[in-house]
Amino acid sequence: MPHLSFSQLSTLLGCPEKHRRHYLLGHRGNSSGAIIMGQAAHVAPEIALKSIQATGMKRKDAAMTGVKHKWAELAAGKIEWGDLEPEKARETALGFGLTLYEQAVPNVRKGTLHAEWGFNIPIPGCEGWTFKGNVDHIRRDGKRLIVDDWKTTSSKWTQSKADSSLQVQAYFWAIWQHFGEMPKEFQFHIVNRPKKGETEFGYEVLSTDRAQGLVEAFTDRLRYAVKVIGLHTKDEPSDQRTEYEYHKYCEFRKECTPWESGTLGDLVIL
Repeated sequence: MPHLSFSQLSTLLGCPEKHRRHYLLGHRGNSSGAIIMGQAAHVAPEIALKSIQATGMKRKDAAMTGVKHKWAELAAGKIEWGDLEPEKARETALGFGLTLYEQAVPNVRKGTLHAEWGFNIPIPGCEGWTFKGNVDHIRRDGKRLIVDDWKTTSSKWTQSKADSSLQVQAYFWAIWQHFGEMPKEFQFHIVNRPKKGETEFGYEVLSTDRAQGLVEAFTDRLRYAVKVIGLHTKDEPSDQRTEYEYHKYCEFRKECTPWESGTLGDLVIL
């Protein structure tokens, strides 16, 4: 059964041509050191919260051992390290995980319902297609349903970034479709790497809530995505994102026509 994942959707809405190359042609680059640091760190709150559900205890030793094992698994693959040193990146991943364990877990442990909730939900109006993904954490605070998401980063988040996040729309849509209840709040738990010369990891929480008409609007986005994917072919390029900043970090930046021709303009995709 064909499906859309959140990463597929965000790639497609960002640049249909990147989606075509990545998912249809299978041209996939190596993971980056920054990505696997976050992936490894996510294991700490997952293990801690599942342990709380099962035993009432957080189990720090199990949480941090899980981060180490996940790091070893991910770092064994082909990684683009850039200016990161693998051993220092490992220590940063452990620092991220420990901060999530010590700061985020106590904030969300009360009322925990699901840690790493996976979904695979039919897309209305797109026969045979589903939307799938994983939500870091869902909890209940009185009558309020709250979604938590762990973020590890080296840059400062803003409230506007949290408010406009496609992830909020995607997860609220999935929870509404599955549980028949719209969450009241989405909390980003953000851990920042220490600044140069410092050792302390930063931690902050940015909260946002749903916009009116979110379910209908996001369903339209999913339908649009399925339609665009149906137009993909192996031989014909799709629309290409043309902003310089997008190409600057794209794995296909030296292969796309706008980059080669130097005609960098503006193309807005939804």
